[in-house]
Amino acid sequence: MSDPSLRRCHDPDQRGFTLVEVMVAIMISAMMVTSFFSIALTSRVQTIRSDHKFAANQQVQRLLQKLKNTTAPWKDSISGTADASYYSSGWMSLPNAGKLAQDTANTWAMATGTVHDVTSMLMDDPTFYDAASASWHVDNASLQYCVADPGAMYACGAVFGNDACPGGGFEGKCVKVIITWDERKA
Repeated sequence: MSDPSLRRCHDPDQRGFTLVEVMVAIMISAMMVTSFFSIALTSRVQTIRSDHKFAANQQVQRLLQKLKNTTAPWKDSISGTADASYYSSGWMSLPNAGKLAQDTANTWAMATGTVHDVTSMLMDDPTFYDAASASWHVDNASLQYCVADPGAMYACGAVFGNDACPGGGFEGKCVKVIITWDERKA
């Protein structure tokens, strides 16, 4: 007959868990903690992306309002439309009349066929830019717009597409705004 002490894993008088039970419990706990942190990280990344999309929409609305405020008060009282030549004669011939200060093109705000780069407007938004540290929260941020006359094509390059202005939208012209950025990789 075999020795009865060899058949038992442990002495019935001893209390506690075996090494195998402890290892299984640690593995299960580790899987649960890993799953929790994975969900938390994914949630945080999605929240940041959502914040950036919301802020981008706000910046586009802000740009359109600036365009409206820059051009609407200076419309030609006879034709009722904003015209670049209206700014270049008489008492309206101010150096920056009808221009957006942030526009790197340094042209009339509603000039057609020009890529108006107003990326510096994003520097006012803490979602995109940290003024205290003078650093961007996103990579390759860009805010640009293009203006077209009714029925005309957007002549600002491939980024703005080949579609035509349907007409009548913004001060008698169409404005197409493109805002882009790359999310930072953590």
